[in-house]
Amino acid sequence: MHCCNYRWQVFAWLGLHLLFAPRLTLADGGAIRAIEKSEGLAISVFTSPAILTAGEVDISVLVQDDQSQQSLADTQVQVTVIPREHSYLAERHAAVEELAANRLMKSCHVQLQQGWHEVEVLVDNKGRRGRVDFAMFVGPPLGRAAHFWPWFAWPAVPIILVTINLAYRHLRSNSLAIINRRIVDSATHDP
Repeated sequence: MHCCNYRWQVFAWLGLHLLFAPRLTLADGGAIRAIEKSEGLAISVFTSPAILTAGEVDISVLVQDDQSQQSLADTQVQVTVIPREHSYLAERHAAVEELAANRLMKSCHVQLQQGWHEVEVLVDNKGRRGRVDFAMFVGPPLGRAAHFWPWFAWPAVPIILVTINLAYRHLRSNSLAIINRRIVDSATHDP
């Protein structure tokens, strides 16, 4: 009987973590957009938010030594964003530690319009140079309501937890009733 209680708790706990934990803990640096290796450098580029919409976008760059996988702090990083339709609006930004949520990364904040953008990341670490090129699509801006949805959706969390608890108690009481019936039936059939 104890095994069933434990099993339900594990499934409920894992389910809640899979649904809510990655986004609520902000444990990620964003969506990975590109990974390149050149001249002994491993360069990873992340963007946040993961689904890009017009407005402010965080572009973070992690530079590591290719062999040791150690983060290289003394690195200069330049990020150039070029809108495909309006290449004359290209913007160059220096990525710095102060803007990064993760201190191992360098980051810059860029205002992007809807459409395709070419991104060029240039890295310089004591004479070792690397370059990463990739394209990304930026969707239309979110409506005003999209910024407030967590405030309207949070009551769903306790409701879901109460529902899981009630279902668990119902299943547990049914299994206890079945066991009790079996015990009573076996006692009445013994000669």
